[in-house]
Order: sequence, then structure tokens, then C-alpha cells
Amino acid sequence: MISTTEALLHQSPERLFSKKPLAKHIACLLSGISLSLMTGNALAQTETSAGTPDPDVPEEAIVEEVFVTGIRASQRGAIDLRREAGTMVDAIIAEDVSQFPDKNIAEALQRIPGVQMTRDFGEGRGVNIRGVEQGLVRTEVDGVTALGSDSSRTVDFSLLASELVKVLKVVKGSEARITEGGIGGTIQIEMRRANDFDDHFFSAALESEYNDLSETSSPKANVTGVYKITDSLGVMANVTYSNKTTMIHALRNTYWDRWADYDNSPEKSVVDPNYADANSAEDCVAAYGVNGSNNAEDLRECERQWWDFTPKTPRYGIWSREDSRISSNFALGWEVNDYLSTFVDYTYNEKDREALDLNLHLESGSALRMDPNSVVVDNEHNVRAFTTADAELMNRTLNFDWVQRSELAKIGFDFSREAWDISGIAAHSSSYQDIDSRDTRITQKGVAGVRVTLDERGAPEFDLGSGYRYQNPKSPNPGDFQLISVNDPASYNGRARYKYAPVNQEQEESSVKFDVSYNFDDFFVTRLHTGARWARQYMEDLNSEVNIIRDVGTEYALLDANGDPVLDNDGRPVFEEWTVEDQYEVVNGATFQTPELFNGFDLGVKTVGTWQAADTGILIDRLTAIDGTTVDRNQLPPRPGALEVEETVASVYLQADFEHYFNSDTRLSGNLGVRYAETETSSVGDVKITAKVDQFETDDDGNLILDDDGRPIVATDEFGSPLSAVDVPVYDGRDESQGKYSDVLPSINLNLDILDSYNIYAHWSEVMARPTIEELNIDANCTIWATERSQQEMRANTCTAGNPDLEPYRANQYELAFSWYPNDDSLVSVAYFVKELTSYLGPEQTFDDKELFAGGENAGIVYDVKQKTNITGVTTSGVEFQARTVFDFLPAPFNNMGGEFNYTVMDASDVPHKSGLDGSDLPWLEQSKNSFNIGAFYEDENLAIRLAYSYRDRYLKETADDSDAPVYVDESGHLDSKITYTFGDSGFAIFADARNLTDEVYLESTGSSRLSDLQWSGRTFAIGGSFKY
Repeated sequence: MISTTEALLHQSPERLFSKKPLAKHIACLLSGISLSLMTGNALAQTETSAGTPDPDVPEEAIVEEVFVTGIRASQRGAIDLRREAGTMVDAIIAEDVSQFPDKNIAEALQRIPGVQMTRDFGEGRGVNIRGVEQGLVRTEVDGVTALGSDSSRTVDFSLLASELVKVLKVVKGSEARITEGGIGGTIQIEMRRANDFDDHFFSAALESEYNDLSETSSPKANVTGVYKITDSLGVMANVTYSNKTTMIHALRNTYWDRWADYDNSPEKSVVDPNYADANSAEDCVAAYGVNGSNNAEDLRECERQWWDFTPKTPRYGIWSREDSRISSNFALGWEVNDYLSTFVDYTYNEKDREALDLNLHLESGSALRMDPNSVVVDNEHNVRAFTTADAELMNRTLNFDWVQRSELAKIGFDFSREAWDISGIAAHSSSYQDIDSRDTRITQKGVAGVRVTLDERGAPEFDLGSGYRYQNPKSPNPGDFQLISVNDPASYNGRARYKYAPVNQEQEESSVKFDVSYNFDDFFVTRLHTGARWARQYMEDLNSEVNIIRDVGTEYALLDANGDPVLDNDGRPVFEEWTVEDQYEVVNGATFQTPELFNGFDLGVKTVGTWQAADTGILIDRLTAIDGTTVDRNQLPPRPGALEVEETVASVYLQADFEHYFNSDTRLSGNLGVRYAETETSSVGDVKITAKVDQFETDDDGNLILDDDGRPIVATDEFGSPLSAVDVPVYDGRDESQGKYSDVLPSINLNLDILDSYNIYAHWSEVMARPTIEELNIDANCTIWATERSQQEMRANTCTAGNPDLEPYRANQYELAFSWYPNDDSLVSVAYFVKELTSYLGPEQTFDDKELFAGGENAGIVYDVKQKTNITGVTTSGVEFQARTVFDFLPAPFNNMGGEFNYTVMDASDVPHKSGLDGSDLPWLEQSKNSFNIGAFYEDENLAIRLAYSYRDRYLKETADDSDAPVYVDESGHLDSKITYTFGDSGFAIFADARNLTDEVYLESTGSSRLSDLQWSGRTFAIGGSFKY
């Protein structure tokens, strides 16, 4: 929208440079051939020649000043923020966020070049910056740390509604005054404040969202109100509430494994560098068999090179989430006088979720569960078809209540008088996550005759109707032929299980920050900044687990109503076999009909359609009634791995801003600074130490038999070898470890402005990011070898453990960028960036003869410790290009249109991750080499239309699944749109938006034609209205 008024032309030597004719002609030419580069710059000039004002125009003439609002104003604001920032920054203004169909901050951030988003149930959840994984990106709200909800440092952006945001900044460079903690960059979320408004303000919005998969409508409402008590004192409330249903339908192989050579091909499926010299399976037998080194493990690993890739567990999934969400901000602002302003602010976010996961598994994951004569293998050694022999069918339902909550309270002030600018803030933030997980499973064993075929993607198709009960050909009584049915309770002849696994994770941070700036006049150094920050962060992770299991044919101790064993007349526990009839009584009537799988979506393969899924509520009631095991979470012991980590950070900085004009057309500006940060950590975690000791010979009374020297005699088998060692607990408790490190982080930013249109930017800095909470957890499991043979062989004690002594991730980063600003609405920029990680957390390594416990009762023993440690060598680099403009030089109605495009290409070298299959190099986690955004809009006084397409190509999600194969997420592109109509100056508007118009799916794979997981979340449409006053 555009409105005009008359004003005096104001000329500033810092911003008003004359435009050269060549620049005008280039701008005009590009505007005619490129959507991204179009500018009307040449038509907007008032000079008649380069740097020479028109003599007929007075120096201070009455001209028409143009005020813009809506999308165009937001675009101008984002460009201005970029130009005025002290380092490389890209931003989105609140009005721009509202014009996208984005529902949370992650979805808004994906529009920024270099930002790549991950999705969960079709929604944006997390982002990385320039290919650096999410946990190494710092996020802050109004300068205060935004906490993750689990033991990582990753922020779940789906918690924070986009309606609360004033400005979103992505800081890709660094300054000394920016809080350390982000190697990828820093996401700065600025919330609205009461004193951002000059007068009372009220707005309300209501919308209904429809998903074509779940076929449900979800309401959402936002209310924002500002009340100005006086001109200098105001209060604000901003609340968004939604009740949202999300769903995925999934087709999975779970992962791929290798357990047999079905095609008998002389060509290896995988080349293992440890056994690359073997040219055939016979070579393996010769080297490692009984006539070779007689090493069964080496023999197996050598022969596995010829084994074929086979899907582990083909299965279906229907997962749904019912969320009640609230995202709110309350603020008070007081401008005490012309120099001092204060504020108090409170933000509360909550997502209360009910989750239901319906799963149907064909457990065919071993050589014994497949008919070897039925297997078909392609020329890439992937199994393409097989028939089950002695498999299992699992009907599994998970039902859990999941609460995520975050709070942030802060108080602060800003003081500005003469040359001094002083600000301070004290804050306390917290996050809470509680997952009350209830998992029920019923299984059928001995499932044969199910034919599984896989298409060129590796997507499985299997007809459960062809299945029958497996009959062992060696059995003297094979029994009658019996078909199986997923919907018949009598077919569930295997196991009934209830797993209760509650999770509780909490974080909190208290922080104080103080900044002082002094402004100089007529000096090369224009501003001097200094400040300090102190923060204490505490993290706790406590999980529990209990299982009730009943297997047909197995005996279980009877328990009374109090959970105590039932005893016979001799005081011994009474056992009773779990029968098929018992199983039927539990399963019968404990199922319900699922929705139709992939209804309305062309999956390319047939599915089961619908099935009778296990009913969690009924099964839990029936299983707990026959088993006295407590399922009260308040009485459950914590599961191993519980952690407590405390982190205290103190930092100070000094930064100088400078500026120098070479002439009226050329200016050098920038900043130089250094930040010092000191971090202390305290980690409390589980430690379990077990001693392996010999079994000794005893007499009939249980007394040790001693040799002639009075030593116990080691018990041996019939061949004279010692019996297997027995475990003796040495320590099972908690231990504490302290850590401390410091960082000196210099930075420099240089800007060369030419003609107020061209900018050359250079940057260098040292940055750091702290290890994740989980990586700092002790969580040690140690074994002391105390057997006679191990002492003779000098066998080392062993440990697997976390590493509380980890140093942070550290990196040197460089950037060189060129930007062209043809006019206030336009930007063309290209940037080259490099990040050299001088300290990175690599794969687990074994450290010999390490004293893991330096103090306390466990000190003095050395172990070979397997744990993660810091390494060096990873370098990532790339190029970002972006262009945006408004086509206001075109005739109506095209002058109301605009467009933007950004593209990022990047890669990483010296990555430490190797494929567990063949030792080949892997790419960097979460980094897509190519990503881009294309956007276009139309906006007049009433109508606004916006289209946005985001693309990222394949990236590595996990370095290894359960079969050591790397897991990749397939490329994807999402098209979203929004249309808004405003009814003049009435304040009323209506809108409609659509997301994922391309009906994109989420797809994981472990290699060519090896699909692991395909998820469809559907398309989402919304309609609504808003009112502003």
C-alpha cells in the first residue's frame, strides 16, 4: 500500500550519494530481464547527470514524500536493517511475517537465504544456518537465551507463534557485543513492546485451518491490545491460542540390514576397508576360519561384504497429534523521561499434546524369518522381493500425553543522554517437557507366506491376507494349516506387552546483562561499546521405564492384588503358564478400526488399507489387572542415563565502531572488538562399575575349595577352560565432574560503501558453541576385569562414558560479500563464506589407560575409555545469492508487484564421519548442498497476494542407523500462498492461505533404492479474518 504527502527534501551526507548514469542504465536493463533484479531506479532519479544537481531545482524543494506500508514497507525495513547492522544480518519484519502463510517462527525463518528448515508432521520445527547443525545455532528472545525442551540446545520453534514477533534477525557474522554460543549464527527474536505504539491499539484475528489428510478443522485466534495509561506509560497483551490436529501416514522399512548372500554374486555388496583384500567368501574362510586365525567375528565381518541389503521391518504407521497451544506475551513500558525508559516483560508458551501412534509391523528382520528360495535381488544387491517363513506380525499402539512449556520473564532499562547509551536487563527463563508414554503391543508369531515386493524406490508392498501359520518341516507334529488375520484376536498367539516410559526434562537460566556505549563526534572511532554478561543454566533429565510382558508358553509368577507373589504350602512362589486362551482373553475386544491408509494420495504401492489396531486403554487395564507390577511413575526408579548439568558463564567485551569518508561518494565503516567468555560446568550422572570375576569350585556345602597355596580353585568346564566370568557389582550410583574453559573471541567487520548503492563487506571472527547437555553427561558403564586369565593376559578394564571435560565447538569464520542497493526497495547481493572448525565433536574414540574418576571412592583405577572427544579439521564454505525488488516502474497493475529470489550452495570438507558400511566419507550432518527460495507478491490498497516456494536438496540426518548405514532425507520443495483483502480504512480484513500445495512427502533412505521412511502429512488450508483499531 502507498500513501503520499508533501515534505521538505532532507539531504544527509551519510546516505545521499549521486547515482552515475551507467548504474541507472544497468539497473533499468536488469529490471527488464530478471524477476529478481528488476528495479525502477533509473526512473526515480532527479539528477540530470552524475553527481550534478539540476540547477532548476532548489536545494530544499517541496517534493512528494512516499510512505509505504504492508509487504513493501516490511521489505524496505529488512533492507535497512541489513545495511545498518554491524555485521552480516538478514531480517524479516513483523508485517512481512504476517503476509506469509507461516504459522511459526521456523517457517518464517526458512525464507532467509542460508537458512534450512526441518519439519515435523508437516510443520516447521528447527533451522540450521549455512549448513551448521541446529544445536550449534544460538537463539535468543530480546537478548535472552531461548531454551530447548530436551537435552539438546535445539529450540523447538513450533512453540512460539509468529504473531508475537516484531523482527526476526539471522546474524550470520559476529560482533564482540553479540552473546557467544552460535557457530552457525544467532537467531535474534525481537518481541513487540508497549512503547512501540504511540496510541491505544487493538487487533484480533480468527482463523480455521483444514488439513486434507486428517480431514479436521483447527481453530486459531490472536488478540493484541495496547493501552496507553499516559503518553509515556503503556501496557500490552498479545495472546495466540490454537487447537491443532496434525497427522502423518507412513510407509516404512525401518532400516536396511545385511544377513545373507542371496544372489551369490562374485561382486561385493560393500567393500569393508578392513577386509578389502578378500576377493571371495572363500578367502575369508581361509584367513579367519579354523585353518586361519580362527576368529569368528572377523570371519563374519569379512563375509558380510557379499551379503545383500534387506529391509528390516516393513510396516505401516498412522500417527496423529491433538495440540492445544497457547503463545503469549505481556509487557509494560515506561518512558520515565527523555533519557530513561524501563520495561517489564513476560512470555509464556505451552503445547499440550495428546498423541496416538498406530503401527503395524511385519517383523521379518533375520535370515530365519525369510524363505531363502523366494528372494529376488537387483543388480545393486538390494532385495526386491521375498516371502516370509517364520516372521512375526506386531500390532503396536502408542498413546502419550506430551506437555511442552516455556517461560521468560525479564526487566530492563535503556538510558540515553548526550554521548552515553546504557542498557541493562535481568531475566529468568525456563523450559519444561513431560512425556507420559504408554506403549502396548500384541504379536503373532510364526507368520509365513506373506509376499513382500519393493518398487524402484524400495517402497514395500505386502499382502497380509496371504499369510499362514508357519509349520516347521522338521517337526513330527506340524499341526493343521491355518491362515492368519491381522483383525482376528485368535491369531495373536505370541506376546502381549505394556511398556510405560515417562520422560521429564527441565531447563532454566538466570542471567544479567549490562551494556555501555559512548558516542564520539568528529573522530575516526564513532562509538565505543563495552559490557558484561553473567548467566547460570541448569538442566535436568529424568526418565523411567517399566514393562509388563506375557509370552505364550512362558511361566510367570502369580501375584496377588497387592503385587506380592502368591506362595504355595511350602512357601515357594506359584508359577502359571501363559496360554493362547489367556492371550485371547486379553486381545479380544481390545482393538478398534483405523482410518484408511494414504486415503486420497497416490502412494504407488498397495497397502493394507485399514486394520484393527490395539486399543491402549483396554490393554493396559487388562494387563495391569493380572500383574501387580507398579506403573505409578512416582514410585518408579530413574532409568540409567539420568543427568544433571549446571553451566555458569561470565563474559565481557570491548568493541569500537569506526567510520571514514574518503570523499562524498566513498565511506569505510565497521567495527573491531574482542569478547572474553569463561564457562564452568558441573555434571552429575550415573556411574555403574562391574567386576568380572572367576567362578570357583565349591564343596557340597557351598564352601570354597582351596589349592595347596590356600587360594580358591577356578572352576573349569570339561575341556579345562575356566567357566564364564560372573558379574559382581562394585559401584552403582551417581558421580560428579567439574569442568572449566575460556574463550577469547576477536572479530572485525568492514564495510566499503560506494555511491550509496554499492557495498563491499569483509568479515573475520572466532566463534564458539557449547557442547550439548547430553554430551556432557557422565553416564559411565565400566567393567573391571579381575579373572585369573584376564590378569595373566593383562586385559584392560573398559568404560563407555560421556565426556564432561569436552571443550566447546570453536571456529574461525570469514566472509566476503558484495551488495547492490539500486533503490530503497531493491537488493542484489552475493556472499562467499567459510567456517573452519578448529574444535569439533567427533565420533567416539577409545583412550587407553585413562583415570576416568579423578577423585572420590572410584579413583585410582585406569580404564580404556570409549567416549567422544574434540577433534579438528571440518571446514564448510559456500555462496549465497539474493535479489529482491518492487516493480513500481511498470504500468498499473504490474507496478504493485514484487519478487525475491535467494540461492545458497555450500559444501564441507574434512568431515570426520565415515560410513559404517564401507568407510567412505560422509557429508556434514543436516547440510543440504543446495537450497533456494522464490517469492512473488501483488499488493494494492485492498488486495495482497503472496506466493512462496522453498527448496532444499538431500541431506544427511544420521551417520548410522542400526545397521551402520547412513540415513539421508530426500530433497523437497514446498509451495505456500496467502491472499488478504482489506476493506479500506475500516480495519477489517479477510484472508486465505494454503501450505504444501505441491503435496510434498518426507522421505528417508539409506542409499539408492533403499527407502527407510515415507511420511505424508497432507496439505493445509486456512481461512480467517482480522480487525485492527
